[in-house]
Amino acid sequence: PKKRAYSPDMVATKDITNCLNINSKFTGTGGNSSSLAPRKLKKKDSPRKTGIFACESKIDATLFKKYYDRGDLPVAVNFTGAQRKMTWKLDPEQLDYHLFLPIFFEGLRETE
Repeated sequence: PKKRAYSPDMVATKDITNCLNINSKFTGTGGNSSSLAPRKLKKKDSPRKTGIFACESKIDATLFKKYYDRGDLPVAVNFTGAQRKMTWKLDPEQLDYHLFLPIFFEGLRETE
């Protein structure tokens, strides 16, 4: 057998790999797990979301909101104290029901 020439690099590399217990052929698993446990089954598709808690679509501004913001309605809301109270600006006998009654019913949809 032929003898190789002495090389200090060759000796240093072998010593370092032996000290650190490093295999220079890279035969490891590369960080993959080596578990023998059976694989978990994939979850079935979850049912569709119903959107019950999603924001509701905005309702267009009603005539009630328009008239109330302008101050055209014969009512005022009193916010003093813990309770809100509605006060009439006119007597109920003087109201024009043909004009205001449809507006008040449309105002039942208002939430703001």
